[in-house]
Amino acid sequence: MTVRTEHAYWAICDLDTGYFLPAREGRGHTWEEPVPAWVQPPRLWVNRAGAARALGWWKKGRTSKKVSRFTGPDAPLVGEEVWEERVTEPAPERSGRSMEVVEIRLYARPLVQSLKAKC
Repeated sequence: MTVRTEHAYWAICDLDTGYFLPAREGRGHTWEEPVPAWVQPPRLWVNRAGAARALGWWKKGRTSKKVSRFTGPDAPLVGEEVWEERVTEPAPERSGRSMEVVEIRLYARPLVQSLKAKC
C-alpha cells in the first residue's frame, strides 16, 4: 500500500537568482533579503494570498512598529497613553527586482517506502 501525502505551499522567489525570502519566526520579513535555500530554508505560506500580501509589504520597504508613550498628569486614567504606528523605510532598490510568489509542493511518504523505491 502506498501512503503519500502532498501539500502545496507558497514562497517568494527572486526569479533572477532563484533565491527565496528566508523563513523566520513571527514578523520581520520586510527586513530580509532573498538567500539561497541551502543557506536558510524559504519562508512558506499556506495560501497564495498571504504570500502576495507579504510580497507587497516587502516591496514597499523595511517596516517597523513605532511605539510612542505619553506620561504625565494629563494622560488618561492610568497615567500613561500608548499608541503604535507602522513606519516604513522605503527601499527603492527593491522596485526593479523580479520577485514573484511561487508554488512549492511537498510530498511526504514513510521512510521505509522511500528506501524500497531506491532498491
